[in-house]
Amino acid sequence: MEAKPARLKGMVRRNGRSLQNIAVIGIAALFVWGMAAGCQTTGSSRQGLIVPKGNRIMIQRDGESTGTFATRNMTVNYTFHVKGDKLMVSGTWETRYRDIDRLSMTLFDLDADGVVIDDHPFFARPQRAVKGRVMDNRFHLEFELPVEARAFSIGYTGRSGLGGTEGYGRVFRHSPF
Repeated sequence: MEAKPARLKGMVRRNGRSLQNIAVIGIAALFVWGMAAGCQTTGSSRQGLIVPKGNRIMIQRDGESTGTFATRNMTVNYTFHVKGDKLMVSGTWETRYRDIDRLSMTLFDLDADGVVIDDHPFFARPQRAVKGRVMDNRFHLEFELPVEARAFSIGYTGRSGLGGTEGYGRVFRHSPF
């Protein structure tokens, strides 16, 4: 009779270890699933935001359109046209800062009410004075154009080169919202 309790004790230990292993594997699986689910995107975090009329550029579906988009820190001269389901945009940009280390721009597709339905982030070429000449500040881009898009808007974030009294560059940005 005494052998049975020892034998049962060993089985519990083995089963306990098995249960512990199953629990660890289950928790690990939940963790991996949670991480994977957290990495899924559900669209732009800016979808649904409304761009005021003064920051909207109306899309003409026939022919070429040109214009200027000016903010406190930057001016973008652009030309665009629609080709099938693509928005072709080209132009130049100028900033009030001399040397630009980084410039990230975003084109926002808007519906008829100015609501963001999609966005297209892109990096512009850095603008630096090299031996007295400014490097290329032109762009030519092609974006998928949603059927319901009636306008677009532009936002940007940039950083000027080192300078100033403390040796740090200056960050500048514009949000169309």
